[in-house]
Amino acid sequence: MITPDAQAVRLGFFESKQTAIGGELKMNQYQHFKTLLQAVHTFYQRDAVHFPMLQQLNADFAALIDTPFALPAPRPLPVLRHLEAIAKQPTHADVAPIVEALCPIANDLYWLQNPNYAAFGTHYLDNYGFTVFVGPNGVIPHDKILISVGIWADVLYPMHHHEPEELYHVLTGTPEFCVDDQAFVPKVSGDAIFHQSWQPHAQQFSGPALLMACWYGDVQAYAVLVE
Repeated sequence: MITPDAQAVRLGFFESKQTAIGGELKMNQYQHFKTLLQAVHTFYQRDAVHFPMLQQLNADFAALIDTPFALPAPRPLPVLRHLEAIAKQPTHADVAPIVEALCPIANDLYWLQNPNYAAFGTHYLDNYGFTVFVGPNGVIPHDKILISVGIWADVLYPMHHHEPEELYHVLTGTPEFCVDDQAFVPKVSGDAIFHQSWQPHAQQFSGPALLMACWYGDVQAYAVLVE
């Protein structure tokens, strides 16, 4: 359950954007992103005992924490209108530091969509987007690691697959996941979902959800729909 203090931290970014300007804002963004990377790395170190792919990924990720970086110009998407609702959602204690580090800079990050999904229609595209921390198109470029956070709300993410192994963690919300031809299974904050290379999987969302995903291996290509 989210505490009042934690909710104040998350919601504070709506107010702080009204007062911080110029170099001070850029420095705050940089420090918040640095804190975010450290929170993700700490979490992955703890979770590596359960997932071998994280043991490999962490060895490379650790060397990136102190890599100099420059935040790109913001690229907002319509899905960001769900941020305030996400900031109020219950969060498992293990992933709360990630959510609290992300909220102050979420509106100022570069948000993307998979070009393979351009034909999904306006409703899907208005309720979906992701931002890459590490990887191709990421704040810190890397050709073997992809770490991203995505928002979905009230949509079905159809069956898709990709070459790298994938590990999702639910940060907030109550998404449902399915693999292969199995039934959808509800998940909550703190849950992990692992997908093998090229394993078909899908998600559906009732209300907004914030998910963190990592790939390790050949991360250059986007996911594609299963035909």
